[in-house]
Amino acid sequence: MPFIRLISLVFLLSVFFPAANDLDFIDVIYNNINKSYYKGEEIIIEAKVRFPKEKYTSINKEELVIINSIKIDTNNFYINNKSKYLPSVLTLQGLASDSIYYYKTIFKASIYPDTVGFISFPELLTKLRLERYTGKSWSKEYKSTFGDIDIINLSDSLDSHNSGILGTWNIEIANLSDSLLQDVPYKLDVVVSGRGNPNSVYINDKNFLSSLDVIRVERVVNPGDGLIDKDRVDFSYTFVPKKVGNIEIPEFSLVYFDAKKNIWKKKTTKMIEIKVVKESNYNRYILIAIPLIIVFILYNLAYIRLRLGIT
Repeated sequence: MPFIRLISLVFLLSVFFPAANDLDFIDVIYNNINKSYYKGEEIIIEAKVRFPKEKYTSINKEELVIINSIKIDTNNFYINNKSKYLPSVLTLQGLASDSIYYYKTIFKASIYPDTVGFISFPELLTKLRLERYTGKSWSKEYKSTFGDIDIINLSDSLDSHNSGILGTWNIEIANLSDSLLQDVPYKLDVVVSGRGNPNSVYINDKNFLSSLDVIRVERVVNPGDGLIDKDRVDFSYTFVPKKVGNIEIPEFSLVYFDAKKNIWKKKTTKMIEIKVVKESNYNRYILIAIPLIIVFILYNLAYIRLRLGIT
């Protein structure tokens, strides 16, 4: 059974703590998760260190070493590795707080269930080690208690739209030329971007495939970082325009379920009319001449190097 083990190696946190003999005043807390999710729905795992405000007053400088480890069963879950928050240096800038504690995020990641039924949620292990400048140190371990969760199919609980896509997504046709050449293959790019599990994203392209002479279809998944870069799926269609004149690029559509708003949404590209022109003899000559020119240049460079004795 394949697993992915993620370990966030030593993170250093320079802080001011009171003179204490252990880590009793420092704690690690994990976020709450629900008991059930849809297959493909985003689940966020987060861990924070917590400092009592009343203890955060001394000037004894120490270092807190933090090590996180999580084991992911890839048969049951997909994890967006770019979404993991694993800072190389952890500082106390931007602390969250309430009336009693200061908080700082030390681990965050998005995972998506890829199966249905009751499954064990991955455990997040956190080890803290407090090191004093005198050489003394103390350590303490924490473990999340997420337990089992129930994963259900969208079609089991909602009016299915024949889609297992969750999240928030947009679809667009990218970089379309003003005109196409007759009998010359052209690659059309359709981009789906947003937030969710990109592995589950597919689009309705039936009208396009049935109306044009498509010779190749490609699909490339590009996960985002969950913050700035969106998750992205690139669909490429290579087709050959057969007739001179105007042709229609039919609409592409995408149906997904927004679990946060509990509604289905449909996104559609616009139908596009594009002109197909006859390829001129000039273009054909250029295509033939370019390889010959390259060969000619390479031959002359080799001749000059030979005459100059350059090896």
